[in-house]
Amino acid sequence: MFLVVASTILSAIICCGVLMHALLSDVLASQTDARAKALSSYIATRSVDLYLTNDLLALSDLLEDAVSDNEDVVYAFIENDGGRVVVESGLGKTISRELIDQNSPQFTEDGYVENSIILNTDHGVVVDCAIPMFNDSPVAVRLGMGYGSADAALRSTMLQFGIFTCAIMGLAAAVAFVLVRSALKNVKSLVALTEKVSAGGLDLRARLKSRDENGKVATCARNVIRIWEQTKEQRSAQLVFCDLSTPSK
Repeated sequence: MFLVVASTILSAIICCGVLMHALLSDVLASQTDARAKALSSYIATRSVDLYLTNDLLALSDLLEDAVSDNEDVVYAFIENDGGRVVVESGLGKTISRELIDQNSPQFTEDGYVENSIILNTDHGVVVDCAIPMFNDSPVAVRLGMGYGSADAALRSTMLQFGIFTCAIMGLAAAVAFVLVRSALKNVKSLVALTEKVSAGGLDLRARLKSRDENGKVATCARNVIRIWEQTKEQRSAQLVFCDLSTPSK
């Protein structure tokens, strides 16, 4: 019975852990996507005047400043309407033609709008955002952001969950051990008393005062001996019933 209960509890904890992992993964991934879009939009807004004046040095500084405090940024660059990289940043990584062709702003009836996709790169999985700088031109800011911080936060949270769960299970096991040991101690006391009474020690009494099953058995044993003492001269007989059913009320 104990193994069944323990297995059920362990299964429930594992299911909770899997569900928690899935939910946290979705939330952290959504936060990373939102960060990538927000940073890309910021760069695009600040780059308009600099792009129109062809100030490439200022554009490069803007990219460097924007991504320096974001360790998850894998690359960032600005491409013109011909798909050529005007300026780039991202820890000195060279922007390949293949990467450039992977994503671009979407053209709609209202003009060019942002487009985000998930890419598998040499540096891991990234969310690639293409934010148009102008409504009527495909000139865009491209930014790739990895999930390093999200993965680290997920690992930390799941580790804390595992430690907390182990602590709770350990405490529960300790409490169960104490309760079981206490119950077995009372049972052993009753068994020893029964053996002594059977051997003729009718003056012995069960001293248990608890309200559990063991206490009820001890009370019953005391009543049996009390009635026996009161009726032993008449040699009366006693019938002791043991009802294992559970009362409905």
